[in-house]
Amino acid sequence: MTSPDGAEVIVIGGGVVGAAILWALSDQRGSAALLLEQRTPASGATGSSSAIVRVHYTNPWESLLAVASLNIFRNWKDRVGGTCGYNPTGFLRIVGPADADRLAKNVAILTGLGADLHQVNLTDLQELEPDLSLEGIGAAAYEPYGGYADPSDTTVSLLHSAAQNGARIALGQKVTKIRIEHGRVEGVETSTGRVACDVVVLAAGAWSTELLSASGVNLALRPRLIRAGFLRRPKGGRHMTIMDDSIGTYVKPEGQSGTEFGLHYEWDVDPDRFTSSVPFSLVADGVAHLITRFPVMAIAGIVRGWGAVDSFTPDGVPVISPIADIEGLLVASGFSGTGFKIAPAVGLSIAALIAGQNPPLNITPFAADRFSTGKPMTSHLDYRRAPWRQESPATHA
Repeated sequence: MTSPDGAEVIVIGGGVVGAAILWALSDQRGSAALLLEQRTPASGATGSSSAIVRVHYTNPWESLLAVASLNIFRNWKDRVGGTCGYNPTGFLRIVGPADADRLAKNVAILTGLGADLHQVNLTDLQELEPDLSLEGIGAAAYEPYGGYADPSDTTVSLLHSAAQNGARIALGQKVTKIRIEHGRVEGVETSTGRVACDVVVLAAGAWSTELLSASGVNLALRPRLIRAGFLRRPKGGRHMTIMDDSIGTYVKPEGQSGTEFGLHYEWDVDPDRFTSSVPFSLVADGVAHLITRFPVMAIAGIVRGWGAVDSFTPDGVPVISPIADIEGLLVASGFSGTGFKIAPAVGLSIAALIAGQNPPLNITPFAADRFSTGKPMTSHLDYRRAPWRQESPATHA
């Protein structure tokens, strides 16, 4: 922790993305880089993240970021130091019959990009996961190095590494305004005063919208409450981390006998005023969908549910970009619930931009102006999603 004196670069937000950016910047700028966080590290969406690590996306741009980040997660001690809690359980992506051809095409593209995954037939899938019901499955792909990590450990170790390189971290510093004069960044205003800087990187998740609006920037970011549930499995044993688009949820093992799974979303929730706990009825609603794939979970013990607010873009793909009309302002936000797994590569890319270098990966498709120019990121290989997590649970009672 430090006092928020002036800096060359200020990163706003102490979640995993902001921490990864500070980590990457610290190699270049040391004490000239400062991170401001209104509470404590990983206290927003990051701390409640499922922290799934996978490379299977339906567009090549996010996949490349995920492949590069996976290499860092697998070599965390050497690349970052400390621990990130990476646990390679194996990762399965399951789709319905209507998307079987799309999955095959995506697997071919991903392997061409260097991703380690392959399609599995239903017989192999049943051997990998004996408790799965195969009903309604059209195709599946398996990643041996997919799994999950610990979101808080990941964030703290990134910040610790950055601090060792001389970067500064100021907690309890709520940024209230980005100061812009004559089309360029001059600094920020915080809950304790002004801080001068040349560059601001906004990585504040659901809090980014208000700060951007005050600066005259509209990226159509919307806050969304992401909820998850936790079950005590009815029998021991291990299952993989699974994203099942055919039923619209995921499962992730927790410890020796726990399972995390997805629940109903809620749009336009104030990140400063929401209830993180989840009613039993919502958890039960999620279980009702989950047991269509995992029938054994019908006798599992429901433990609890929780939620956190993240920032979503209209196309569900993050903004990782400078703001064209404001010199010195960059945005890394709108990760739409999937930012954890690509955070290390995002950090390296933002740091390269600030240094006037070409990013290690092409982040042009994540440009902030893609919405105003009518060029959102879309893919003809996107999978269909079951609608229940977007709808009111009452319609599925």
